Amino acid sequence: MDKDIYDKIVKKKEFSEIPIEDVERIWNSFDSKDLVDEERIKKVRDLLRIIYSGFGGRKILVWKNKSAEEILKKHLSTRERYDYYEEIYERLLKSFGKSKELNIIDLGSGANGFSYDFFKELGYNVTYTGVEALGQLVNITNLFFKTNKIKGIVYHKSLFEKDKVIEMINRAKKPKIIFMFKVIDALETLERNYTLKFLESIKNSGADKIVISFATESWLKRKKFFVQRTWLINFLKDNFEIIDDFTLGGERYLVFTNQLYVK
Repeated sequence: MDKDIYDKIVKKKEFSEIPIEDVERIWNSFDSKDLVDEERIKKVRDLLRIIYSGFGGRKILVWKNKSAEEILKKHLSTRERYDYYEEIYERLLKSFGKSKELNIIDLGSGANGFSYDFFKELGYNVTYTGVEALGQLVNITNLFFKTNKIKGIVYHKSLFEKDKVIEMINRAKKPKIIFMFKVIDALETLERNYTLKFLESIKNSGADKIVISFATESWLKRKKFFVQRTWLINFLKDNFEIIDDFTLGGERYLVFTNQLYVK
């Protein structure tokens, strides 16, 4: 992708810190269309707005004066999860116990870093590492961590920078758990079957658990819809060991581990 084209696409504040890896994939998806550059730029922006509508936006810029609770309750990707955080985290983490330091790697972390206090309330000693494509979210979360002296950091990276992300996961000490909350739709929109390629790459990362979630209700209208995800579930059955599967707050969670690490 030409750098001038990228600069034109992201000159609007809401797109200004989206990695070139994500923008380039959308740009390339319009290759076969007979469009002049200005038309193509508009379509790329429209699709970026759809993909990141639940995770970004102009309101992020005024969040630095908001409490963690306010942010979690307002953000589209976390607000329906708020009342269930304690139950979700206890269910995901209880097998690790509370005596050891636990590394959580949150891929496509969004605003989820603001839920760190729930780990503390449950008695878990967590070191939190996030990976997020929206630079505004990265900055505001890291400011929250620094202000509250939290053992956490969020890196501004695209999940399409696969080698760098895998290296980060591999470096994390065990025990470690990977979160991928509500990211598969965005990944699949940008590149079909990328989720499966990515999961194949982290198969031997030494992660004790991996958690994928996806919505079972509309974010805005709270309307249930049928989501089967057969392609994903069949892949997990063939390549991993599914150890839990539950739904809370309009979100389904699939918990699995590499068969090599199953005791």
